[in-house]
Amino acid sequence: MTNILQDVRYALRGLRKSPGFAIIAVLTLALGIGANTAIFTVVNAVFFHPIPVRDPRNLVEIFTVDQRKFFGLGDNNNFPNSWPNAQDIQKRAQSFSGITVYTFTPVSMTINGQRDQYFAQLTSGNFFDVLDVHAAMCRTFRPEEDSEPGA
Repeated sequence: MTNILQDVRYALRGLRKSPGFAIIAVLTLALGIGANTAIFTVVNAVFFHPIPVRDPRNLVEIFTVDQRKFFGLGDNNNFPNSWPNAQDIQKRAQSFSGITVYTFTPVSMTINGQRDQYFAQLTSGNFFDVLDVHAAMCRTFRPEEDSEPGA
């Protein structure tokens, strides 16, 4: 115990002799710890926490694979299913508890008079039911809203 106290006293005397070095050392440690915390927060949110749905490990994504359009950069020959193919899969699949369809699309939206381009997600009417996600306000889609093409 006395050795630790002697070491602490010696360190404090050394820091008092060169305060510029002490300030730079403390700032460097603070920046390093802050950057490490920020990076870990992002990595933890993206990679370690599953998406907030029921049974996220049981989710499967189905693509159409086009061997003729292989670009040679990983798995980018996977394309979204067309609506008729997705309806066939929904009708015939027996191994899944539920199947939903989604795709991303660019949209234009005007907010406070300023027009911007955003990405929206087109989904089938059962999207939220399959994922067991409930609306915080208002409601989600109703089954009859998905009965007509383009609805």
